[in-house]
Amino acid sequence: MIKEETPALSFIVGMIELHNLFGSESLYDWLKRIGERIAEVEGKGIEGKKINDVYYLPICPLAASYHFASNYAELSKSGEAPYANLEELQKEKKAEDAALASILCVMHHAYRKKRAELADKRIFHLAARSHLTTEPVFNEKAIERCGKKKEEIEKILDFGTCVFKYEPD
Repeated sequence: MIKEETPALSFIVGMIELHNLFGSESLYDWLKRIGERIAEVEGKGIEGKKINDVYYLPICPLAASYHFASNYAELSKSGEAPYANLEELQKEKKAEDAALASILCVMHHAYRKKRAELADKRIFHLAARSHLTTEPVFNEKAIERCGKKKEEIEKILDFGTCVFKYEPD
């Protein structure tokens, strides 16, 4: 009988297999397309809780839905680590790119970005906290572009997992 968490685990195993076959960039492109397609189906909109002029999420809905931390731990025990070279993917990061705390940020940012575009807005992913290490990851170019200070964004990460800013397009 299929366990409740099997569909989530299947998706993570699929990410591993795609990465093993085709590399980090292919995985990145695939997850980006998934996020964009879901956004097109759902339509325009913005998400998050507003604090001053930025938005944040208290938890990552994708990490929670895919039970990412527990599935990662389970797969790591069996020798399968769901890993993409995030440093390689971020080497030429622009202000419009995701702050990659995990590979799931690719899909979530593409989803938010497409929904924002459909709502005639631009989005900048300022920071995210890793689901696995709890370390913060900042998009310095986005922070600078939005006229924010890293310390201000870091304070929001004390109670949020992801910080972003919308602007009119």
